[in-house]
Amino acid sequence: MDRDYLQSIKRVIEPTTCGTQVNERKKIKINDDDESAAKDTQTAPPQQQSFDVNQILSQNTSIISEINDAAGKKRVLSVRYERGCAKSDFTKMVLQPSARHTCLFIMCENFIHQQMGFDIAGNGGGSAAIRKYTYPAGKDDGVFVIGIATGWSLNTKGFQFFGQPIKWLIDIQFKAIQTILTEHPTIQNVIFPCSEDDPKCIGSGIFEVSNDVTKYISSKLADVFLPQNMLSNPKSMDAINAAQTRHFDHYALALDCGTKLAKAVEDIMHAVPRENKMKIWRLLREWYSQMKEDKVIKTNG
Repeated sequence: MDRDYLQSIKRVIEPTTCGTQVNERKKIKINDDDESAAKDTQTAPPQQQSFDVNQILSQNTSIISEINDAAGKKRVLSVRYERGCAKSDFTKMVLQPSARHTCLFIMCENFIHQQMGFDIAGNGGGSAAIRKYTYPAGKDDGVFVIGIATGWSLNTKGFQFFGQPIKWLIDIQFKAIQTILTEHPTIQNVIFPCSEDDPKCIGSGIFEVSNDVTKYISSKLADVFLPQNMLSNPKSMDAINAAQTRHFDHYALALDCGTKLAKAVEDIMHAVPRENKMKIWRLLREWYSQMKEDKVIKTNG
């Protein structure tokens, strides 16, 4: 498959009601109709605004935990999703000026689409509707989003038991959260979607997830700002992503599409020079995504 295939993919990003431009890996504009305004937004320095929690607190939002440190008050908030509501719909909340630079939004992901990323998988459903902002795509504009996997894939659904390797995967993904919090100390709030019945428990409207899994994720979210959980020497995001690819991609593919296809992918990866592995793996993910949708892939070679 030719590398130019990736560059040939063009996505149409629908304008949001906020009309706000966000930064992505490819600097995709949300408002294509107003190029001058888009340029102004790109060149303007980020606005450092103090976050007023009352701007998003509502009957759908709960404070799960809070601590005070040298940088000020840090909170973990849960939100009961209500589509279209500026105070409880993540697609609206991430674009509020008061949330810029001060909030990290946690979305529920399936591992395979999380690994493929927005360029290949597009936005998801539920809280994953903000996948296009996944760190580091929106960080230059102060939009911080990261996913936590609650299932391997859409086919295999949510995690149905708690144990290895699921615990290990969740722990690695929390390293990503802690790295973001360490590298961006302006973040004062971690916000996650909660279940309908329990504001302290992470919710997933698409997957049915084991209670043990949701309790483990929820407890780690509640304690994410505790000093003992902050990293003094954070891992790079590249290292964290490489660890996930190395340890879990084959496992997830085997569950999703069968061991024969997963073995074929693994054989290809073993034959590829180390410096090209991530590039080839990204192309293989795209091929797999297109194959699942029964689409024909056009190549230039």
